[in-house]
This record gives sequence, structure tokens and C-alpha cells, in this order.
Amino acid sequence: MYHPQIIRMIQLFEAESQPFRKAHRMIDLFETIIKTHTAVIVSNYFQQKDISDNIKGLLAQGLRVPSLGIWQVFSREIIKKIKDSEQPVFIEGFTEYFEAWDKKFLSGGKNDIISFRNSYAHLITPSRIFPKEQTP
Repeated sequence: MYHPQIIRMIQLFEAESQPFRKAHRMIDLFETIIKTHTAVIVSNYFQQKDISDNIKGLLAQGLRVPSLGIWQVFSREIIKKIKDSEQPVFIEGFTEYFEAWDKKFLSGGKNDIISFRNSYAHLITPSRIFPKEQTP
């Protein structure tokens, strides 16, 4: 599938030369990939006949404060529901791809993108790095 928003974020990341902004471009790219995955997964799931009340409740509750971690919870739970009910997926092999990607990059440990994003995005700001008069 072609997702122009992801391609654009990759281009912006690659074009950035200033290290602080480049790190934030990388964070933007992570968020775009995770949210695009989730939007596609939710869309695919709602095309099915049997929609779980648990999934509806999860979405209703989580969309009140949709943090990046909540977006990934939506994806995990819906993929699990699709797999458990043996529903078809929109791309052959997507379930396996998603589970491997989730395990490698989003399930804790040193490669956890969401934890990295949260600690970096919330804790490191220009005002903490540069004195007020030097903030870029």
C-alpha cells in the first residue's frame, strides 16, 4: 500500500540536518507509522460482520485521550481479535508482520519506540538544552 504521509515524513527526516530537529522528525515518523497502521487496521476490522463490543468499548474509551500508546493498544487488540476469529486481513501476511514489528519495536526493552518517543518528546526540549538566550 502507498501511504503518502509516511513517505513525506521519511523525506522530512532525511532532509533535516539539525540534530535536535532531526530527532523530532524521527519521532514524527514513528507516530505517523503507528497511527497509519492503526487507522488501516481499524478500518479493515469495521468492514467485518461481527464487531466485538469489547473493541467498540476500547475505542470509545481510548479515543477520549488518544495517546500514542493507546493507538498501539487499539492495533494489538484488533489484530488479536481478527486472528482469534480467523477473519480475513486486507494484506496477506499482515498479521504476522504486525506481530513481529510490535514485538521488536513496541513491546518494551531497549527498542521500545513508544517509550523512547515519550521520554524524548516530553523530557528533552530546547529550553532544557540551551539557556534561554540561546534557544534556536
